[in-house]
Amino acid sequence: MDYKEVLNTMREFRARQKQIAEDANLSLEGKRRAEERLKNEIDAYYPQALDSLRAAWRAIRDRYSALEKDRQAEEKAVSDNWDYQKLNYENMLMTQRLQEMRSLQELAEFYRIISRSGNRERVRALAELAPTVIRSRFAGEIGAGSLAKSIEKDASAMLDSERLRALRAQYQALIQQAVELSETTAEVEDFYKPRINVLFDTDWHNITQGVLLSARGDPETLGITYTLEVDE
Repeated sequence: MDYKEVLNTMREFRARQKQIAEDANLSLEGKRRAEERLKNEIDAYYPQALDSLRAAWRAIRDRYSALEKDRQAEEKAVSDNWDYQKLNYENMLMTQRLQEMRSLQELAEFYRIISRSGNRERVRALAELAPTVIRSRFAGEIGAGSLAKSIEKDASAMLDSERLRALRAQYQALIQQAVELSETTAEVEDFYKPRINVLFDTDWHNITQGVLLSARGDPETLGITYTLEVDE
């Protein structure tokens, strides 16, 4: 059963509870019997709800593991596409050239020229080294922060790929699914806990199957950013 069906069933139970409580045509005894029948139905449904939530969290865990495996493989493929002997040489060369820079404007022009040179190892070496130099030596100059961020973006792009971008999109979709599942799990917990406390506390252990969903405030968007991890 899909976890969304569990959520719909919980809400149906709540609606029926409300309907019984507000039914003016039922006597006190009639309400008691109706409530008892519904309670038995709700309690009988608990194992099914629990199994569905566990299965849903397990699916999140399995999907996360598969995405991580694909990400690591693709990052290795991207990394293996570089000539590291040449990159080390260019790192030494660009370190020396950056020491000779006398202003932010001179560095920006030098970066513009190198970025169009077609020497990818040289471009990468400069892109990885320049932001630190900008922030340490030219932080007071206008445009230093934006230039450093722009170059850092270029450096990241050189270690990116279409496949990695696709995997990140899939990861974000998985996070959204985990957020929805977390909300459903909390609602089921809230619904069942007052009814079967001992059974609930026992069976609820590790309901998320080792999946850890963390939330933090994002100062740039003023929203909430979620991250997903798996406890191996």
